[in-house]
Amino acid sequence: MARFEIAIGTGIGETDVLDWHGVGTETSYQVRDGQDGARLTLDAHRDYYLSVRAMDVNEGVLDTAESQAWYVWEPYAFDVTRYPTITLSASRSFRAYRATGAQLSDWHMRLEAYLSGSAVIDLYQSLGERVLIGSPQVSILQTEIEIPARTDVTAVPDWYQRGNNSHADEVASMMYDCEESEEGPSSWSYYKGCQTNPRKYAMSASELKWRLREFVLVPQTADFFEGETFREMGGAPHVWFMAHAQPTEVRDPTFGLRLGDWIFSRYNILAISPQPGSHAGDRNSTLSGNYYNSIVVGKKSYNYTYAAQSSIDDAGGPRHKPDIVAAASNLVEASSWSVPTLAAAASSMLGLAYEEPLLAGATHVEAMKAIILTGAGKDHLCPESITETLGSCERLPSTSEQWVWSNSETAPIDPRYGVGLFNSRNSFDLLTAGRAADGVQAREVGWDTQELSQGQSASYTFTAQNEHDSFSLALTWHRQITVEHGGGLSSELPDFKVELRDDAETLVARSDDPANNIEHIYLPEGLSRGRAYTVEVTLKSSSSPVRYGIAWQTREDTTRNSPWYDDAQ
Repeated sequence: MARFEIAIGTGIGETDVLDWHGVGTETSYQVRDGQDGARLTLDAHRDYYLSVRAMDVNEGVLDTAESQAWYVWEPYAFDVTRYPTITLSASRSFRAYRATGAQLSDWHMRLEAYLSGSAVIDLYQSLGERVLIGSPQVSILQTEIEIPARTDVTAVPDWYQRGNNSHADEVASMMYDCEESEEGPSSWSYYKGCQTNPRKYAMSASELKWRLREFVLVPQTADFFEGETFREMGGAPHVWFMAHAQPTEVRDPTFGLRLGDWIFSRYNILAISPQPGSHAGDRNSTLSGNYYNSIVVGKKSYNYTYAAQSSIDDAGGPRHKPDIVAAASNLVEASSWSVPTLAAAASSMLGLAYEEPLLAGATHVEAMKAIILTGAGKDHLCPESITETLGSCERLPSTSEQWVWSNSETAPIDPRYGVGLFNSRNSFDLLTAGRAADGVQAREVGWDTQELSQGQSASYTFTAQNEHDSFSLALTWHRQITVEHGGGLSSELPDFKVELRDDAETLVARSDDPANNIEHIYLPEGLSRGRAYTVEVTLKSSSSPVRYGIAWQTREDTTRNSPWYDDAQ
């Protein structure tokens, strides 16, 4: 061996920060800006990866090794006073009720059960505890059968005559409007998105299909795809929500599915698409309900949600969809109205991640997806024994009736409900707990994202310190799509597993699904208070490095876990 060389990049094996730099035969070396000819400028809170290679006397590479991610870690604390759109002193707020000594436990539980868990942002907004955190950096694209006629949404020019926009406008209203609900129980469940972001765009499904048909996607033209497809937005959107079934069907179902997954992954788009149960039946033939790299949303209603197997391009075997369910925004039993419920809350959380430097890791959609899935609840899902009216249980389930959700080690999400019912409060609490760091003592609520190569593992150790009722964890990553020279798209599904062990090295739970890109652990009994636990993520197989997102949360029952008020009377 003649010498070692090192390089630093923003991805495993990359050299975009420091190109290959000779360090002689030293086995310990510290890179400093301006030393030995090195030029090094690093940003806080950004991932960096170190590569080392051994060179022979003929300039041949003998061997290489890559590190996992490293960055400057700082604890994060959410400061509610920095956001004027959050009001905590309104006369009708929960804080005000509690200040008078009112006992809310039973009333609160029943009200939230009626709200189906995911309409809590509307509840807080109506009570004056407004949640309107966003960012002008985040652009949002709505694709529809038609495009909205609303003046506050920039419509991408359509090449054909517009038809009836009633569905498009109603969906846009649920995503963007911010109006107080009328008084009375019947109005509590109508969710309004309350977007503060002005960068809103709409494109019809026909226009999108036309653009995709006109563009020949091959490796030589891939760099031009973004400008040709999303030119009015100045680039790809950060959030793309689809309230229709097949947004990218351009040649055949397999190609359309891979094209969508390629777009979402290449441009880091938080994509949210519907699983149309009544259209899909027990075999799901829609593109929107089969994507790997979007969040596929179903309806919470047992009577209108199917345990549908995917039927397009199953890389590792049949998958069940949806990934998660959400209460329909206007209680109409169609998932096109559940999509804006999730999209409005998700885009606000993504906006916060863009505004807060210490939350920047959550702008990677793998991390945001994990945060959303981890926060999902399993309560308030009506068993078959309870009649549903407009998507709500007619009575609260008893303890023995509560569980209609189930999973296993190799099938970690429920075939009907995915990870469960979207809960914006749990996910917001998780996001603002801050990023954890591999190998550093973590907290019992946290998240992280980084790249791994095949065979590498990352671990997170924490102690369950607080009282809690359950433990939830989700791991997500993207299916890898490659553009081929002939215009085809090839795919590879990396295979991860995640394990939870206690301080005696006893395996508590494992998730290892070979057919999906979601792993999920849910322990309804929670963890032992005062005991240490370790989460270990392992990339079992992949031909290239893969970014993952992970989140975990010990929590109290959703009706008592709120970032907006504490237990003090």
